[in-house]
Amino acid sequence: MDGEFFRGVSCPRDGFSSETSTEISHLGAAMRSEGLEPTLDLLVQRGFAGNIEEVIIVEFASPELAPEWFTPNGRPSSF
Repeated sequence: MDGEFFRGVSCPRDGFSSETSTEISHLGAAMRSEGLEPTLDLLVQRGFAGNIEEVIIVEFASPELAPEWFTPNGRPSSF
């Protein structure tokens, strides 16, 4: 399966962005501001209009376990 994997509105490597990435980023930020951990179920409950089957959420047991390539600027971050 091909695809783009990144956090935020656009891919830091090639600048790819879409309505879906923008929507997910905004919904995720709203959830975080309420102290909620984003989940696929919550995205749907909050009105995500895209194809949920094309979305993944990755969670590591500890930020230190996240591979270096997965952490922007070498710092663990979330949604």
